[in-house]
Amino acid sequence: MIEAKDLVLTVERQVPGELVTNALAIKAFVEERLKDYSPDRYLDIDQAKKDRAILNAASKELNQKRLELERQFMAPFEEFKKIIKDTTTLIDEASRKIDAIVKAAEDEEREIKKREIEKIYADIGLDVVPLAKIFDQRWLNRTKKLSEVAEEIADRKIKILNDLKIINSLPDKEEVLAYYLDTLDIGAAMDLAQRLKENREKARAIERPAPEKQLEDVQKRIHIEEPIVEYTLRFRGTKSALMELRACMDRLGITYEKVEEK
Repeated sequence: MIEAKDLVLTVERQVPGELVTNALAIKAFVEERLKDYSPDRYLDIDQAKKDRAILNAASKELNQKRLELERQFMAPFEEFKKIIKDTTTLIDEASRKIDAIVKAAEDEEREIKKREIEKIYADIGLDVVPLAKIFDQRWLNRTKKLSEVAEEIADRKIKILNDLKIINSLPDKEEVLAYYLDTLDIGAAMDLAQRLKENREKARAIERPAPEKQLEDVQKRIHIEEPIVEYTLRFRGTKSALMELRACMDRLGITYEKVEEK
C-alpha cells in the first residue's frame, strides 16, 4: 500500500550557504581608486598601459573565481535536484502503470453495465430502432443507476411511438418514415413531408393544363375533330340559369339562334 506521507519531502538538515571573502574590500578599493584612473592623472603612457593590464587581469580572475565558487556552492543543490527529478520520473512511471490497471477495470465495469442496458432495451425498447440510435454514453457512468436508464428508455420509446403515429398519417409516410428512422428527428421529418407535399403539387400543376388551355383544346376538337351537328332544343329554366347556359355555349363555340314560335 502507498501512503501519501511516504512521499512527502522532509528537510533533515539545512545549513544556509556561508562564504567569507574579501570581495567587499576589493570593491571598496576599486571605488576609492577610480578617481586616480582619469586621463588627466596619467603623464606616463607606459604606466597607463600597465595599470590597464592589471585591471583587466583582475576583472577576468574575479569572474573566473565567482564561477568556480558558484559551481561549488550549487553542487549540493544540483545533486538534490537530480535526485528529485529521478524520483518524480519513477513516480510518474508507477502512476502510468496503475492508471492502465484502473482504466482496464473501469472499461470492464462499463462493458458489464452496457450488457445490462442491452437487456433492458430488449425488454422495453423498439425493434425498428436499434439501441445504438438512442444510446447515451452518460448511462455508463457509475453514478447513473440502471433504474434511471430504464426510465429514460421508456420515455424515449413513448416519444418515438407518438412520432410514428404522426408520420403514419402522412401521404408520403414511407419516405418520411425512412428518413425519421435514420435521424429520429421529428422536426426534420415534418420538414421533409412539407417539401414532398409542395413538390407533389408542383408536379400536378405541370401535368394538369391550365383552364384556358383546356378550353382551347375543346374548341379545337369541336371544330376539327368532330363534325358539326345541328339540333333543335327547347330549354326551360330561370333567367339566370339560361344566361349561364348561354355563356357556357359561347365558351364552347356553340352557335345558336332564336326560333320564333308559330
